[in-house]
Amino acid sequence: MVARNQLLVLWSRLGRYRLADFDRVMWQDRALFEYITFIAPISDLPLHALRMQGVRHGDSSYSGRMTGWVKRNAALRRHVLGRLRTEGPLPVGAFEDRSVHSWTSSGWTGDRNVSQMLSFLIRLGEVTVGGRASGKRFFTLAKNWFPPVKPLSPTAAARLATERALAATGVATLQELSRVYAFGRFVTKEALARGRRSASRDLWPTRPVLRPL
Repeated sequence: MVARNQLLVLWSRLGRYRLADFDRVMWQDRALFEYITFIAPISDLPLHALRMQGVRHGDSSYSGRMTGWVKRNAALRRHVLGRLRTEGPLPVGAFEDRSVHSWTSSGWTGDRNVSQMLSFLIRLGEVTVGGRASGKRFFTLAKNWFPPVKPLSPTAAARLATERALAATGVATLQELSRVYAFGRFVTKEALARGRRSASRDLWPTRPVLRPL
């Protein structure tokens, strides 16, 4: 093992950096946050808050399955949130499995009910990662960690994500752009077309070729 995954991903994007600087920016300054499997600047929280809102509303078949499972396991959810509320950040091993419906999966997440509950509560915007130590994540209540934030509108989110994807790639197909940011979320053909029509040096400093394919 060379390093933890989240550190390797940042190194691949940014190059060399000091771990002490990363820890300070991540856990003390809280200028970054960990969401699902990636690290993003806290300034992007309104964008991801829109995604959390969509999950809560069951905007996809997987979101519906997720929220349904969380509701059926309300006792486990209350246990997790109650412990975090009274004790502060805790690792996954601190919680009892109080589920009544086990999570079924053909992959490695099957029957991992506590870790799945924590993962789903992160997606729902109720929990976040508030620290790491000895290879363990410590979870905490999102409302105690994040500043107050209002989700972006879908149009604003699509515009921001599309601009970010273009800045990162320059020339790319729509499918390639959509994969740059947040697992294919937000980047849309409509936002790309609007960007092409209103392209200017301020919005598109690198003058990318905009071809919605």
